[in-house]
Amino acid sequence: MQNSRFSARAGAVLVSTLLLHGVATAQPAATLLQEGRYQEALKKYKTQYSQDNSNTEALRGASEALLRLNRPKEALETINGAVQKAPGEPSLLAQRAEIFSVLGEHDNALHDLNRGLRIAPQAAYLYLARGYVHTEIGDFPAAVEDFSKTLQLDDSQTLAYAGRGYARVQLGEVESAFQDVDTALERDPNLVAALHTKADLLFRTEQYEKALDYYDRGLELDPDEAFLWAGKGGALAALDRVEEALECYNQAIELAPDRPPLYTSRAQLLARMGKLKAALDDHNQAVELGPESADALVGRGQYYLDHTEDTESALADFSRAVEASPELAEAYLGRGEAYLTLGRPSEAVKDLEKAVEYGPNVLYARVARARAYGEYGWNKRAEQEYRKLLTEVPTFAPAYLGLGYLLQKQGQGEEARENFQEALDHAGTPAERQEAREALRGLSD
Repeated sequence: MQNSRFSARAGAVLVSTLLLHGVATAQPAATLLQEGRYQEALKKYKTQYSQDNSNTEALRGASEALLRLNRPKEALETINGAVQKAPGEPSLLAQRAEIFSVLGEHDNALHDLNRGLRIAPQAAYLYLARGYVHTEIGDFPAAVEDFSKTLQLDDSQTLAYAGRGYARVQLGEVESAFQDVDTALERDPNLVAALHTKADLLFRTEQYEKALDYYDRGLELDPDEAFLWAGKGGALAALDRVEEALECYNQAIELAPDRPPLYTSRAQLLARMGKLKAALDDHNQAVELGPESADALVGRGQYYLDHTEDTESALADFSRAVEASPELAEAYLGRGEAYLTLGRPSEAVKDLEKAVEYGPNVLYARVARARAYGEYGWNKRAEQEYRKLLTEVPTFAPAYLGLGYLLQKQGQGEEARENFQEALDHAGTPAERQEAREALRGLSD
């Protein structure tokens, strides 16, 4: 699973925009911050604040330096002090939103950005930052809208092209997505955020070797960017180069030991390698670092569901994720699957309806909903759901598998075989290929 996400990139966005909106770059501390000399910058900002405790710019700079030093909890405490002194300053709210995003507290991040936009409704950088948060939580239509608004207000915001490109590919708008990212790279070939986005786009379209090239180009420019290492790890894992992938995830965590998504990504790889105890340790670490992070809870819940018989713990994690992020499709999807495992299809249907509502482009949610319909006894409705999905996405192997199982249960063996064969022909992962082969063997027995 690719989990490079946009956490680090959202940080890069706000570093750039905040330096352009209110931070005096002529100050020695700000210059050090721009040059990546974060420890020195932090020391100078602390000195400034000790000399004038009303200096919110010093608190903001210190918070930014702490975040770049991978100390997000201290960064949050520091920026809270600045917001208390100047609650109506949008750029301070944007800075705090960045930190909330890093900590996986996306609802808090959106709250701050929405508050900032009520104060400054024409501030392009706030729409830009909100677009990246919407991308992180999977609300891609809202992200596209925010990035487009950014460019409407200020076409010079090249990062908006990079972000919009990523969001568009998630919506299936592949051609326009690549146009956006290529526009960003034409304007600035060394824009790390755009290189990262291009790599993620190539990953998303299963062009893993090309994705590796762009991750490597990004890492040449910014070798300390943890999420680039994680993205490279995801691409290597997709190419079954799991040992190299693990090295990349290890490097990412060494660079950013406080980022929950990195542990979740490594945990998923470790589980795939059969290192289940180490995987659970990483999932636990992700949840410990981000106890309100729905993504971390979903990751651990899925681990319990896929690799243990502890379905009740899975259910508890998914329920906590729903509470932390009530519009996160993956949280409802996971809880719905847990209910199915526990033989509670009526509750599963309710959750999976929510998963499809909040994530209409999450294809697995639609497959799971169809399965829930079947287990609830609504076979006709289940078959309609599978067939509709396959009309829209005729290469989606999990839908062929689900339809095959449904038909097999109804005694339609030959048509079930056809669907299992289609699943095998279109399988995108080793696990899908294995399941399709087992399903075909099951018909022959």
